[in-house]
Amino acid sequence: MYADQEALFKAHRQNVLLYAVDDEEVGEWTDRAYGRIDDALQRATDEIDSYLGQRFSLPIRPTPRFLRSLAVDIASYHVLSRRGFDPESADQIVVERYANAVKWLEKASKGQVSIPADDGTLIPPSPTTEGGTIRSDATPEIESAGKLFGRGKLKGW
Repeated sequence: MYADQEALFKAHRQNVLLYAVDDEEVGEWTDRAYGRIDDALQRATDEIDSYLGQRFSLPIRPTPRFLRSLAVDIASYHVLSRRGFDPESADQIVVERYANAVKWLEKASKGQVSIPADDGTLIPPSPTTEGGTIRSDATPEIESAGKLFGRGKLKGW
């Protein structure tokens, strides 16, 4: 996963996250609640990979801070959307961050932006992909099963 529970807990107050994942209404962190957080983090990673896999070798390792931040924004959206959003509240920022993350991922999948590594360099695209198209030197081979009808089989018609 590109982000972990600690990163998500740094981004949001734990009571807000607990409210969103405490389906049993226990009022405290349980294994199931932590599991729902992990599910959202995995879902964020899968969503990121669905875009970046068109252009980059996966998984992207080491995970740059920028990608961890995107994963937190996406996971936050998935966690907090479990209880619904109030567009007139602070929830609006969660929706905006998610939308911005998806826009950036779309651009990255098309090669319009690059992934910055923590040292300032750019993560290069995979040599076998180019904007969602897999490049290969392979050529197709066509093989026929032979003729079903011919002059010899149509005699007398």
